[in-house]
Amino acid sequence: MRSVGRSSGGMSESWFADYFSKPVDGPEHESLRAELWIGGSDHACRYYLSMLTNQDYFALSLDDLWRDVTEYVVRHASPDAIAFAHNSTPEISEFALPFLKQQFDRAFGVHRKLTKEEKGMILLLKHPDWTDEQVRVAVSTTEKQMNRWS
Repeated sequence: MRSVGRSSGGMSESWFADYFSKPVDGPEHESLRAELWIGGSDHACRYYLSMLTNQDYFALSLDDLWRDVTEYVVRHASPDAIAFAHNSTPEISEFALPFLKQQFDRAFGVHRKLTKEEKGMILLLKHPDWTDEQVRVAVSTTEKQMNRWS
């Protein structure tokens, strides 16, 4: 069981602070991950970014979250991923969430199968210039299925 050490870094603490000392594969984290969708993509992004960076993003503003999500994705996926944040920063959360989940899974040894839609979003972060056809072929799906994603 792997846990994450807690680093205050001068930040105020939220209800989430206690989770840093608990095993990532323990029931508390598993339960929290199963219910993240209730808070929307920003809530889930807060969890995954907190775990990946060892900072409590539940204690920070949405502006701080979007700034740091964008920075993380640009640093770890592709500098071109900034294209998803140019108009509306929260827009990046829809694309960043599957990427953050994938990064979390790799970092903590969680075995979770990505959906084709999640794979497609991750590919778009890494290759924002790709066409729908390139994404469709890469994730082995149909045009009809891709249309359902939008």
